[in-house]
Amino acid sequence: MKASKKSSSIGRRLDIERWLIEVTDKIRWPAAVALLLMGLLTTADVIGRYVFLNPIPGNSEIQELMMVVIIFLAMGYCTLQARHASADIIVSRVSRRARAILGSITWFLSAAIFGLIFWQVTGWGWSEILSPTRVTMLLLIKEGPFILVSAFGCLAICLGSLVNFFHALNDIRAGEEAR
Repeated sequence: MKASKKSSSIGRRLDIERWLIEVTDKIRWPAAVALLLMGLLTTADVIGRYVFLNPIPGNSEIQELMMVVIIFLAMGYCTLQARHASADIIVSRVSRRARAILGSITWFLSAAIFGLIFWQVTGWGWSEILSPTRVTMLLLIKEGPFILVSAFGCLAICLGSLVNFFHALNDIRAGEEAR
């Protein structure tokens, strides 16, 4: 009976991981489109500024809001795939088991920190949606939806870190069983 409980919890975790892979795979596309639009907007602004002596009004505000979309929607995918910058110079010199232990600690702390950020930013975002006080200076675009996008991105980072945390725990367990 103990083995069946263990396998069912692993199966559930894999279902959650599959769901998270699907979600992060879908939300990275709006980030890619925003990156493309950001490049086109920058090009149009440079041409307008230097050729026609007429830059695009509010360009920097639009770029800032696009950066929110790009960063927070793409980071969940990046975290889940573990394709972020890392300092391998130290970690590569320790044993596989020590790497797994360090990885589990790092992924757990990442999940905890981004879980707290998600909690705080979500409250802030909903307060901005319900009674908006923050708008951009020139174009007067409400910032509440972009705050919620960043909260959603923090949730994706948190969940991706938890998935990687469980993978690191499995690596530790596999290392102990190999002994």
